[in-house]
Amino acid sequence: MPRIVGFADANQRRDLRRHMQGARLVIDGEAYELADFSLRGFLCLDYEKRCLHGDELFVEAIILADDTLVEINTRASVARFSEERKYMAAVFIGVSARAFGILEKLSLGRPVAPPRKSPKKAGKKSKKSKKR
Repeated sequence: MPRIVGFADANQRRDLRRHMQGARLVIDGEAYELADFSLRGFLCLDYEKRCLHGDELFVEAIILADDTLVEINTRASVARFSEERKYMAAVFIGVSARAFGILEKLSLGRPVAPPRKSPKKAGKKSKKSKKR
């Protein structure tokens, strides 16, 4: 039988959350401890900058526990902030297809490959330039 979640339940998010031990989130140039995240948003610990519900932030990257830097470059909107408990929760807004793909891979525990550099194309001669 499914459990009914009411307002007294501390965990009301519906998205599948991935707990991130040892990971950090780079917001507006500063790194903060990342407690968990989902495709919709995230929870940061030790966030001391005062902010209000609805304030926009720029999420630059996630630094994984093994110090791998995964660039996201998307905006987020503050959903909850506690000055005394020093945490901030936010939802992603205006997520590009590229950023969504990265978040999806991270949430499913799949490896995120670094962006590949496209190989330089060797100059091929066209058939028209051949002399007969």
